[in-house]
Amino acid sequence: MRRLICLIVTLGMSAVSMATTITVVTKQQQPVSGIVVYLEPLTHQANIKEYLGEPVVISQKDKKFTPYLTVVAKGTPVIFDNHDDITHHIYTVNETTRFDFKLKTQGQPKQISVDTSNEIAMGCNIHDWMAGHLFVVDTPYFAMTDASGQAQLNELPSGDYQIRIYHPKMSTQDQQQRYPFSSDLTQFTVEITGDKPENDPQQHIDEFDFAEGYE
Repeated sequence: MRRLICLIVTLGMSAVSMATTITVVTKQQQPVSGIVVYLEPLTHQANIKEYLGEPVVISQKDKKFTPYLTVVAKGTPVIFDNHDDITHHIYTVNETTRFDFKLKTQGQPKQISVDTSNEIAMGCNIHDWMAGHLFVVDTPYFAMTDASGQAQLNELPSGDYQIRIYHPKMSTQDQQQRYPFSSDLTQFTVEITGDKPENDPQQHIDEFDFAEGYE
C-alpha cells in the first residue's frame, strides 16, 4: 500500500511542469513589454472554471483606461470603476460583445463578464481620446510581459501547447502566428516580425470636465 501511495504522489507531481518564462523581443532583440502571451493546450482539455479567481478591475483614472490592455479567461468577472471626479460613459462597438454604461464619480462600479473569447475595444462617449482593450481568451494559461519582455507561467499541466501573443497595435501576422511549445521547456523566446506595438497615448489637448446630459 505504501508503494502504491508513493507512486500516486509521484505521478501527480509529474503532471505539473516547472515555471516557464516566455520572452517577447523585436528583430533587434529588444524586449517588448505589455504583450499578452497565452498558451492553447493541444494534448488536454483545460477546465477554465477551475482557474477562475477574483474579479479583474479596469479603472478610469486621470481620464484613461487603466490598464490600457487587460486579459482575462472567458467567464471572469470584470469590474469597471471610476477614480476621477467626473462622469465617464464606457462603451464598445464589438459585434458580439456590446456594453454601454455610465460610471459616475463616487458611484457604484459596474461588473460584467464575457463568456466567449473576444477582442473588445472600449471607449468613452464623453472623452473620445480614451481607449482601452479587453482581451478574452479561451484558456487559463496566460500572462503579460513585463519591462524585460518576460511573461511567467507557473505550474503548467504537462503536455503540448501552442503559444500565441496579442496586442491591439500588433501586426496581424504576429497575432495569428502559432509557436509549438512543450511544457518540458523552461525558456522560450518569441520574435515579432512587425514593429514594436505602442499603446494609445489617451491624451487630448481640449480638456473639459462636463458634458450636457452626463450629470
